[in-house]
Amino acid sequence: MWLVADSGSTKTDWVFFDKNTIHTKIQTPGLNPLFTSEEEIHSIAKQQLAAELRQPVTNLWFYGAGCESSAVSRQVVNALQPAFVQAHIQVNSDLLATAQATCGKDAGLVGIVGTGSNTGLFDGASITTHIKPLGYILGDEGSGTALGKTMLTKLLRDEFNAPLTQQLFSHLGLTYEQILQKVYHTPYANRFIASCTKWVHHYQDEPAMQQLIYHELTKFARLLKKYNSSLPISLSGSVAYAFKPQLQKLLQAEGLVLKRVIKAPIDGLVRYHQQAGLH
Repeated sequence: MWLVADSGSTKTDWVFFDKNTIHTKIQTPGLNPLFTSEEEIHSIAKQQLAAELRQPVTNLWFYGAGCESSAVSRQVVNALQPAFVQAHIQVNSDLLATAQATCGKDAGLVGIVGTGSNTGLFDGASITTHIKPLGYILGDEGSGTALGKTMLTKLLRDEFNAPLTQQLFSHLGLTYEQILQKVYHTPYANRFIASCTKWVHHYQDEPAMQQLIYHELTKFARLLKKYNSSLPISLSGSVAYAFKPQLQKLLQAEGLVLKRVIKAPIDGLVRYHQQAGLH
């Protein structure tokens, strides 16, 4: 039995499969090692995947947000190995997952725009050039946290018109004080902030939201421009998928070509490894 996982900051998609068959798909919380301890990763893997461990997993490919250094990758291996004792475990970044799922073995400029964001240049085998994403406080341009953070800032500063302000507070079901509490005093604040993006999308025809979307996604488009590459762009992530028309227009304005957008790379990863075998 083989197992592949694609883990972002909000959710992790797992698929048990082999060379010819997909057996089971499972979704668990995100396991970004920057926010999740080794003990938590192990606990989630053991408890939520245990029911599927009727036969040993021999190969596990884990692609994760935050898994960009060898030190972090070792932490994830250490967390997963006790749950999958017979497995050969490989840990790579979620950016490589997007590249393999969208480009296969072709070169391309790739990016993730979900809860967070990430970009890189793919040569058909590995990510050769990479601008550090820096997380939701310092970076993550164009991401759900970027859009959600700007929406919340404008909402709490009364920068939207009165009807929109009232509707947003009603949708959130939170007061000014409760929003600040969730942002500054609860775990995984980035998930809460990113969850607000659904209301940005819902009200995307409002002039104030159009301006907000344009401002934040332009930052992402200009980040891709820094690669100085004419290769086509492939993106994954819920935000990229939801705001594809806006991204296409903004990338075109920067002289870039958007080739493909997928909501999640997991199905493409399964196909990639079925075709590649154990290499």
